[in-house]
Amino acid sequence: MKEHIKDTNKEALILDVAKEVIAERGFSQTRMDDIAQRANIAKGTLYLYFKSKEDLFTKLVESEYDKVLKGLDTIFNKDDDVITKIDAFVEGFLKYMENNRGFFTSIMFEAPSIKKKDIKERVFEKNRLINEKLKDVIRTGIDEGIIRNDIEITVILSAIFGLVSRVVFYAIHFEKEKPLISYKDSILKVIFSGILKEKGGILW
Repeated sequence: MKEHIKDTNKEALILDVAKEVIAERGFSQTRMDDIAQRANIAKGTLYLYFKSKEDLFTKLVESEYDKVLKGLDTIFNKDDDVITKIDAFVEGFLKYMENNRGFFTSIMFEAPSIKKKDIKERVFEKNRLINEKLKDVIRTGIDEGIIRNDIEITVILSAIFGLVSRVVFYAIHFEKEKPLISYKDSILKVIFSGILKEKGGILW
């Protein structure tokens, strides 16, 4: 049997449409029929690209994480100082989550219940890559004497990533009308007041 050659543009279209539908209805309430109809393709064509709804969701989550990683590369590869990079990381994270509230709400609540080992492993690996990129920035800050060296890097990493993630989680559910970017200054104050050394009696 001749293997179907996938059109990458059509696959990207399907993923974009699936993201929209899942954001609106949630993963459990989304059907492959809904995605095919919204994408204006035959259901059979949809199954040529994705074996199941779970397979499609797995590819979609992986695709979104790849976008995040690409954005982090753009931020962290710039010739900026450590504080500017952390500032840009927080701002980028908040803006991305603002633009994808519905989809990531679905991930937060439904992905853990999807009984498929593959998606959990892929999400774990993508999170590990994000953590490693931020760790490199933290190490640079320690080497330059900007970030305290008496706190474990893992703790600093968790403080930054955990704080931003928790604020987003809380805001999405309890302060839905408030823009996520409005939390940026407070988040940075907590981060920098906790991890930066004093210089001449004042914080960096």
